[in-house]
Amino acid sequence: MVLRSRLVSAVVFPIKHYQDKIRPYIQLPSHRNITGIVEVILGETKAYVFFEKDFGDMHSYVRSRKRLREEEASRLFKQIVSAVAHCHQSAIVLGDLKLRKFVFSTEESSPDPPLPGFAAATYCPIRAYVFFEKDFGDMHSYVRSRKRLREEEASRLFKQIVSAVAHCHQSAIVLGDLKLRKFVFSTEERTQLRLESLEDTHIIKGEDDALSDKHGCPAYVSPEILNTTGTYSGKAADVWSLGVMLYTLLVGRYPFHDSDPSALFSKIRRGQFCIPDHISPKARCLIRSLLRREPSERLTAPEILLHPWFESVLEPGYVDSEMGTSDQIVPEYQEDSDVSSFFC
Repeated sequence: MVLRSRLVSAVVFPIKHYQDKIRPYIQLPSHRNITGIVEVILGETKAYVFFEKDFGDMHSYVRSRKRLREEEASRLFKQIVSAVAHCHQSAIVLGDLKLRKFVFSTEESSPDPPLPGFAAATYCPIRAYVFFEKDFGDMHSYVRSRKRLREEEASRLFKQIVSAVAHCHQSAIVLGDLKLRKFVFSTEERTQLRLESLEDTHIIKGEDDALSDKHGCPAYVSPEILNTTGTYSGKAADVWSLGVMLYTLLVGRYPFHDSDPSALFSKIRRGQFCIPDHISPKARCLIRSLLRREPSERLTAPEILLHPWFESVLEPGYVDSEMGTSDQIVPEYQEDSDVSSFFC
């Protein structure tokens, strides 16, 4: 069985035969025209061998092109012969040699570009291995490295964050434990974000989004979670977390922060925070519309997308203020210890 993804291809072998199957790959010195093994995962009865991703084979390519011009054929055939010669020099005879065994290693040569999204899943009797697309860093680390973001960039990225959350809410999914670290860049240029780590989300039924779970990152927790022993609105709690995110993007620190957990939670319960003068009026308005103590007074995720701040930063003549030099840093939370200490 072969499982293909955007990053790797997995071939599944019976556990007792896999070493014989991969021996030629182990014996061969590395060569640019020969596929390499990325990883081997052993299950109880199966071995999952992961190879570098390919982008279509030569047989299919020639069929789609009818025939190749000599210049292109010469370039590709030289790579084919180079791979075969390398095998022969390493005491390996290929046998059953054919065009279909040669695949493109780059997307530029493929007639069919791969689809984005979920990569692959493999199963063995006791474990499931799930593979996702590669990311290029998370938003928490990005803001720490930049101190704070200018409003134009923050607007563009925050709109993607809210769009993802709104999509989840409209699909009956409440995220909970929502934070910057769960949003990662999907491109090396760091312009596109995607939400990951949906394993601990809550699937709701109908319009009832009442939750009782009290686990989460302390800096992002909403007042009603701290104040109630019963249930609270999961969607409204997500919106509070969005407010914390927006404040952090623009200011460079959390709106509520204290090294002492009790003091931190006391500040969150009061809902009192200060917005620096360099933040624009419309951004201040949006932050205050999200960080309201009363959950019913907060905007919904779809409503956030309609806020005029997103358009105002694109207007001619808009000037972002320079960043202040004091206290502009996102602290690093050790989440494993923090969360287990604060919530049970």
